Amino acid sequence: MRCNPWRWFWGLLLIAPLSWITFHLEQFNIENDLRVRTADALERSGLGWGVTGFDGRDGTLTGKAADEAEPKKALDIVRRIWGVRVVEGRTDLIEKLATYVWSASREDGKRIKLAGSVPGEQTRRAVLNAAKATFPGYKIEDGMQLARGAPQRDVFLSGIGFGLKQLAALKQGGVQLSGTDFSIAGQAPDAASFKSVRSQVTNNLPKGLKLASERITGPVIDPYVWGAKLGTNQVVMSGYVPSIEVREQLFATAKKLFPKYAVVDRLEVGGGAPNGFEQAARLSLEQLYQLQDGSAEIKNTALTLKGRAEDRAAADAVRNAFAAGTPSGLKSTSDITAPEAAPSAAPVPAPAAGPDAPYETIAALDGSTIELAGFAPSDEARIALVAAVRGRMPDKTVKDSLQVRAGAPNGWEPCLLAGVTGLSRINSGMARMTGLDLSVTGKTDDDTIAAAVPQEVRGAASQGCQTTTNIESSGQVQLDAKLKAENDARLAAEAEAKRKADEAARLAAEADAKRKAEEEARLAAEAKLKAEQDARRAEADKCQKLLADAAAAGVILFKRANADLDAKSKPTLDRLAAIANQCPSFKITIEGHTDSEGIPERNNPLSERRAQSVVAYLSQAGVDATRLTAVGYGADQPIADNETPEGRAKNRRIEFKVLSE
Repeated sequence: MRCNPWRWFWGLLLIAPLSWITFHLEQFNIENDLRVRTADALERSGLGWGVTGFDGRDGTLTGKAADEAEPKKALDIVRRIWGVRVVEGRTDLIEKLATYVWSASREDGKRIKLAGSVPGEQTRRAVLNAAKATFPGYKIEDGMQLARGAPQRDVFLSGIGFGLKQLAALKQGGVQLSGTDFSIAGQAPDAASFKSVRSQVTNNLPKGLKLASERITGPVIDPYVWGAKLGTNQVVMSGYVPSIEVREQLFATAKKLFPKYAVVDRLEVGGGAPNGFEQAARLSLEQLYQLQDGSAEIKNTALTLKGRAEDRAAADAVRNAFAAGTPSGLKSTSDITAPEAAPSAAPVPAPAAGPDAPYETIAALDGSTIELAGFAPSDEARIALVAAVRGRMPDKTVKDSLQVRAGAPNGWEPCLLAGVTGLSRINSGMARMTGLDLSVTGKTDDDTIAAAVPQEVRGAASQGCQTTTNIESSGQVQLDAKLKAENDARLAAEAEAKRKADEAARLAAEADAKRKAEEEARLAAEAKLKAEQDARRAEADKCQKLLADAAAAGVILFKRANADLDAKSKPTLDRLAAIANQCPSFKITIEGHTDSEGIPERNNPLSERRAQSVVAYLSQAGVDATRLTAVGYGADQPIADNETPEGRAKNRRIEFKVLSE
């Protein structure tokens, strides 16, 4: 039959493009497979920064490593991937920073911004997971960059976790790590959160960190009120101040101005203070010091001072100083009162004169002096009365203005001394005895004494003595007692709150310490496991190299198209068995390969039978059969050109793979 060359020509034209397409599709599949498997291996080894590209089976490794040892480690991993022929490293190191800064911030709304630097992708994921756990439902914006130079990893991560936890307690603000310096600023939503966050950053900062800056403000208060009240023996400050520092400064100012007074601090920290607040508060305390009693108040931008001065000149001086010292932007008003002239002591009224006048004796108490006036029946009675008054009121000066006159009624002395007894219990007053009618009037600061004196006077009076008592009380003793009780209760409440806060801080510190210990234990376990795995891989690689070298140095031959071992293979197989027994903890895969002659339906089973023949020989030579697995790949994985006899000879081979897992 005659051959038509044109038919061959048209056939070749059809086959050529199909062959080209098939070749490139297969190359694409190979390259994609290698990229996927190398990326997976790098990711599992914590080297996800590495990026591989392939031209056929030849690869390149690019990316920026966080550590100087990582590029070589990544290259070694890629080179061990089955199917990779050669790999060229084109990696670099990420930038190293002299000052390593990380920060997180939040504003109103559910958004958290992370910025600054992290030392690697693994740390980035840890930070993102911590942020998501601390702020569930928030949008986490990742603006972090990779850089070298970070502090020790556990210190760095514990500082970030602590900072995120404190940021969660604020309404808005930010935290920052600059090396190991920790800074926080922001606004607390309420007084409890303000105290809690400030206590944490002051007392429970993670080990290895130091507090560089703390600028936490309280919640915004409207109306913003501050006040100070000057009482008999105390100065009470209440309302709000913009910061702990201002609170401490105002307390110190009050203690300096009023050293003999009890300074009661009922201030809370809150935002929203007007401009010039601190100056206005100090001015108020300084002018209160010039008054005998009074109060001052700041309410938003209004500044008010009320009180009583010693005299008109002092009142005018306080008004002028208060107006002149008011900060710009605040409006001040003052209401200062003063007596027209210093009052003089009331004179003791003179008793009625004349022989028919009633028999009258008076005892008048004014400050530290008690004056006796009127009549006494004799000098002896006068002297005895003065002595009796001195005995009842030893701290008073007795002024004797008595006149001797007969006619005193029976029971005169005990009735009058009953009145003196009543006077000894009060601040000022008068006992006036006319005949046997005794009238006691006066003033005291104690409601209890005012209620008790009438009964005490009646009980001390003689038979026939008629008593009338009128004692006025300012109630200052009860007021002072009430204020002291309130202050004691406040101090006790603050002490209890501090105890609870300290206990909460202690528990939080213990929890943090426990978490840190668990984290350290986890990291140590991971490091130990990784070291063991690395050591095991290294041992497996060593074992595989020994097997490969032994196989390459000897021969493993089979009869043509048969799985029976040639006798010439025995020395090599005996040596391989000895090497396998030197690696008793690893499983070994024996791979059979053929050349391309023949069809896959025959080559694949043949390659597997040949591998099984090697397994059988090694097992008979003393290698544990449970460690050995036979696999046949046929002609699917050539290592040389099947178009030449030499290449086909190389492709007909047995390979050994030692498994570390």
